[in-house]
Amino acid sequence: MKFRFRSVPRGSTAVMTSELVAHLGARAARVSRTAEGGWIYVSGREPDDAEPIYVHFEHLVHADPTLSTLALARGQYALRSTRGDDWHIFGPVSDDEYDGLLSAGVIAEQQEQVERLDGA
Repeated sequence: MKFRFRSVPRGSTAVMTSELVAHLGARAARVSRTAEGGWIYVSGREPDDAEPIYVHFEHLVHADPTLSTLALARGQYALRSTRGDDWHIFGPVSDDEYDGLLSAGVIAEQQEQVERLDGA
């Protein structure tokens, strides 16, 4: 049996995000933890040509303290509405499966369902 431990990044951990979340005030509504343990925090509304940036996790928590309560195992991802604080956790999936879900629009559909559930 393989145990999957959930965790939250430490304050000085470098995490991937977008300009929208890190500097323009957009709320992280999609969080994923890669199979290798990396973290990605995006709004889900980034333009297709957006470049990822890296910041310390504490930078994101300063703007949104609720991020420090979201613990994910490797391969899991979480979605929330742009207004609500309730996270909906999915997975675990492999990184390739996650990329496939993104490409096929499945995660965008899940995000829309979360928005409707939370009344956003």
